[in-house]
Amino acid sequence: MNTVIWIISGIAGVSVPALTFRMFFREEGDFGDAVGHVFTPDIFSALNGEYWEDRWNTFKMFLWLALGTGAFFAARTGLLKLFGPEG
Repeated sequence: MNTVIWIISGIAGVSVPALTFRMFFREEGDFGDAVGHVFTPDIFSALNGEYWEDRWNTFKMFLWLALGTGAFFAARTGLLKLFGPEG
């Protein structure tokens, strides 16, 4: 049963970001820009005049990833409370 809980939790953790992808990254290059800004140090973005765009894209990326992680752990916790751990 524990394997089934892991699989269902994994499906929830992948499907929530998949379903909310267009909500966060509406245009063609938004996701690539967000990934680039996550790995660009803030000082370089500030020198390029993109500091607030960097902050916004980093926030969107981490919020999007946090939704998937939260869905995974919420599904796992809920299923474990419902069916209990086997042990």
